[in-house]
Amino acid sequence: MADCLKIGAAKFGWKERQGADRSQTGKVRRGYGLATMSHCTGAAPLYLEHSNAMVKFNEDGSVDLIVHPAPVGQHIWGALSQICAEELGIRAEDVHIIGDNTDVTLFEYGSDASRSTYAVGGATLRAARQAKAQLLSWAAEMLDVPVTDLFVKDRIVYFKNDPDKHIPISEVCFEAIYRFDGRATNFFGKQSFEPEWNSPTYGAYFAEVAVNTETGRVTVDRLVTVIDCGTPINPMAVEGQLEGAIQQEIGLALTENYLIKKETGVVETTNFDSYKVPTALDMPKIDIHIVDKPDPKGPFGAKGVGESGTVGVAPAIANAIYNAVGVRMRALPIPPERVLAALAEKNACKPDSEN
Repeated sequence: MADCLKIGAAKFGWKERQGADRSQTGKVRRGYGLATMSHCTGAAPLYLEHSNAMVKFNEDGSVDLIVHPAPVGQHIWGALSQICAEELGIRAEDVHIIGDNTDVTLFEYGSDASRSTYAVGGATLRAARQAKAQLLSWAAEMLDVPVTDLFVKDRIVYFKNDPDKHIPISEVCFEAIYRFDGRATNFFGKQSFEPEWNSPTYGAYFAEVAVNTETGRVTVDRLVTVIDCGTPINPMAVEGQLEGAIQQEIGLALTENYLIKKETGVVETTNFDSYKVPTALDMPKIDIHIVDKPDPKGPFGAKGVGESGTVGVAPAIANAIYNAVGVRMRALPIPPERVLAALAEKNACKPDSEN
């Protein structure tokens, strides 16, 4: 958290803004706010955190990764392919994911609590490691070297004491599958992952807003988000998650309101003409920064990031509104009429000499 605050404050220019002359005149007032958060990576031990993965080598050196997380826009297939490929010393495009049929896949708890990369990725890493051990054992026999002296890189098994002594993964896999001496085999790993711990993600959010005191409208001009999600398996996907989170949370903070008619129970916000989702024209300047600190429990140091980007945006905006006009907004969303009502209440409480 300290790193998130330090980096965010520097990128946002927090000290400079807080130290500037804050006397403001005119109808538009500018304010700056920040918020921090921590969010779970999975929900152990509250929920069942059971994930499974299978990794199978094919005769051409590619692998099938058999998993079944819920792809809800978090680009989980890409992250799982990278985790599997990194452990096996192959490329992400060599990993073929089979995950749309529960008659084939093993049990999977699901994708919630920002757990997919952490838990499903953990099972994937373990399964890949198990399959790789079988591959290396066979390669050691083919190269006539100790298995402990082998490593895999760029689809090739190398003997570390003699780089010229190596063999392609595809050759090892083909030899094992099409062996005709009664020892034929298919390298295969199956592992479960059920953490007994939780590795929280941390974040700091900085917002700059403009508040029109005549109309009550709040405009978000800039947002800086800094996240510690461990090692980002795919930094571009993480940035995309955080940018989407900012868009969602601006809507939660300012424009999106789910209305039900009390007399009938009928939902009145039935379409995007009445339920206002921010568009590209409503988006502020966004700065995303990732604190790359590997977590010892996650696959290759990764923690969750799916929901984390949403948590602190609305509080940061609310704090910026307070900084601009001196009223605390404690309910969401914050449409213009609520801002005007809060300003009117604030002015009504002032002595006549100040009004």
